[in-house]
Amino acid sequence: PTAGSVLLAAILLKMAGYGFIRFSLGLFPVASELFTPLVYTLSLIAIVYTSLVALMQEDMKKLIAYSSVAHMGFVTLGIFTIQQQGIEGSIIQMINHSLIAIGLFLAAGIIEDRLGTSNLREMGGIAKIAPRFGFWFGVILFISLSVPMTAGFIGEFLLIKAVFDFNMWMGILSALTLVIGAVYMIRAYQMSSMGAPTIATFTDLKWNEVSVFALITILAVTLGLYPDFIFSIVKPSIKHMLEAGADTQLIIK
Repeated sequence: PTAGSVLLAAILLKMAGYGFIRFSLGLFPVASELFTPLVYTLSLIAIVYTSLVALMQEDMKKLIAYSSVAHMGFVTLGIFTIQQQGIEGSIIQMINHSLIAIGLFLAAGIIEDRLGTSNLREMGGIAKIAPRFGFWFGVILFISLSVPMTAGFIGEFLLIKAVFDFNMWMGILSALTLVIGAVYMIRAYQMSSMGAPTIATFTDLKWNEVSVFALITILAVTLGLYPDFIFSIVKPSIKHMLEAGADTQLIIK
């Protein structure tokens, strides 16, 4: 169900990221550094493989679900750079992905409720029949692509920079997958909303649905323009955690 998908992608996935930061890095800094190569390998597999799988999906909900795995692969990459920028980027990207997941799954749920299907090949031309839906679905899609002035742009920029500083080839590979992400998201919008209408009717968005999309957009743009609202909160804690981890490593050595 759409509500379950939203709770899973927007909230429960972030518990793992929080656990890595709070418990893995915070309590076991030496072990975290030891397992960094393994985490990087798994994260890159998650990013590349699930991006390719999402590219082949014809079911909108499955496409969004696989894209969520790819997004979280970026988050774990940033966390295990064990650098200030990487962890800050991971945190703001987790917040951004929560907003994206709500918007995309809401759009997919609306389509499924109206049409009785989430198969992209059974859709087409929705934007012409329901222009409000077409507009807001497009807005959420561009936010998911991390265009400038959104929280995703800040998060992915910091993440890729931190990964690139850690390992150049990993940074290049992770950055290239952003292109694949743009392809499968734009493909989903094209198949569902563009072209000649292939469906008879589609009820346009109601005021409460528009308000949710508008709120997501406002939050994403606000965090994109003023990311220091988040950074000012988390920066002291991250700095203290990294310093404590460095001290622990010196004591062990």
